[in-house]
Amino acid sequence: MHDIGKNLVKTMMTAAGFNMIDLGCDVPLDKFAEAAKEKKATAISMSTLMTTTMSGMETVIEQLQEDGIRDSLIVMVGGAPVSQTFADSIGADGTALDASTAVETLTSLVSELPADIWSDSAIAASKMKYKESLAQKGSREKIDVGLVTAEKVKAEFDSVVPKFKETMTKAERFSASFEDKKVDRLPIATLACGVSRKFVPCSYKDYSTRAEKYADCVEAGIKYFNMDTFVGLTDLCVDAADFGATVRYPEEDTPAATGHLEDYEKLEVPEIKEGTRAYNLIQGNKLATEKAHALGAPMTALIEGPMVALTQIMGATRVLSDLRTNPDVVLKALDKTATYVEEIMKGMFEEAQPDNLCMVTLWTNNVILSADEYMKSEGQIMQNRIAPLYKKYNKPTVIHNCSDAPHWDLIHKWDTKYYSYTFYPDEVNKGSRDHKYLINTYGKKTMFAGEVSPVVFLDNSPEGIQKMKADTIALQESVLNTSRRTACSPSMQSQQAVKCRQEHPAMRLLPRPTQ
Repeated sequence: MHDIGKNLVKTMMTAAGFNMIDLGCDVPLDKFAEAAKEKKATAISMSTLMTTTMSGMETVIEQLQEDGIRDSLIVMVGGAPVSQTFADSIGADGTALDASTAVETLTSLVSELPADIWSDSAIAASKMKYKESLAQKGSREKIDVGLVTAEKVKAEFDSVVPKFKETMTKAERFSASFEDKKVDRLPIATLACGVSRKFVPCSYKDYSTRAEKYADCVEAGIKYFNMDTFVGLTDLCVDAADFGATVRYPEEDTPAATGHLEDYEKLEVPEIKEGTRAYNLIQGNKLATEKAHALGAPMTALIEGPMVALTQIMGATRVLSDLRTNPDVVLKALDKTATYVEEIMKGMFEEAQPDNLCMVTLWTNNVILSADEYMKSEGQIMQNRIAPLYKKYNKPTVIHNCSDAPHWDLIHKWDTKYYSYTFYPDEVNKGSRDHKYLINTYGKKTMFAGEVSPVVFLDNSPEGIQKMKADTIALQESVLNTSRRTACSPSMQSQQAVKCRQEHPAMRLLPRPTQ
């Protein structure tokens, strides 16, 4: 979906003397081995920003093994959720934290390749080498693990669901959490989203394009995952489809904008009407809010911010490049996507009426845009147009950033009350911040969510599950200890909570991480 990192690696490797063959975005898995054989490639490099596509990297490596060419080339993997541990687990040769390190790593790995790697004898020997290991993995019968698990959960739900006594509704639990009062249990607000479709069941396409199916998934997620709120992320190309970009709708994965538009100046702000994806999203959240409230839970709708919308319409790399070389034309187009975002917000507040509205801002980190660059583009729109609209409808400003939080000193200026982010320990020198810094510096006025990269939840082995539990408990204990060390007294916290509830009644429905 997002090719900024891929293109940066391509550019730097080209400068280092490699002949880079760019397969583009959203690449079919078979294409890697096919292109490698055609070009007799020295290396394959794969990148992903989403955990949902990480398993495809291992599939590509298995295809290389089946074709007998695994030992004929180097395989590198990268992207925000990819770690050295993950690379090792799937049999990749290496990974790197950034583009410059990727060049150094690949140069070193390539130097170790033998001269006859593409000979017939080498390929035959490679096939024999991996034949036994592939046979042990068994046939590639496709099993829908999500569907099987959902059916098991539904069948056993009444008998195995925790039977602790709940003395609060989900909404009351959120309210008490925000007010720093005791709760009967910790509130649950996972950004699980589309995975709940397996309970309905329906495809991801139905979940993201059919209002009634989306609402059914919200209801199922709240019930079977015991969520205290559902954060309604469907995908990040709703606006792009309405502006005319081509969108791919796979049956079992999130939609992606694949056919970008060519001319910024020809962008026209669409009308929200039946048949548009924005209309569907508004109607879906209207139905979902009704179903959530019937279960005593608040509903959090989610929409794209102006920059996310524009990068999906025109292509991320192009927009960010043009923002530096031809900023006027980009800012005019950004003004149009901002107008559409404002109209969607009005539709949400006036018709769908969810308890909260979360906006996705994808490009707010130091590597992609500096603080000054961000404030000259989406930042000023958020501050001067989006935040005032939240206030007009007496709703808290709620932001989800798919990256980390280096620009928080800017973002908090538009009175952001809730901020969701990921912390990357390896990116601290580039501005990534953890809960200790955020709580101690801004925790009196803002609630933070996130911290943990979702890649840790891909390992459902007994050891993996135990590690998740231990890591989750350790994080909760660290958050509690951090909050106790803040200079804010309980009485001050109470006064601030009252003040914030008076200004933003809906905030009673949001979790406070310090609980």
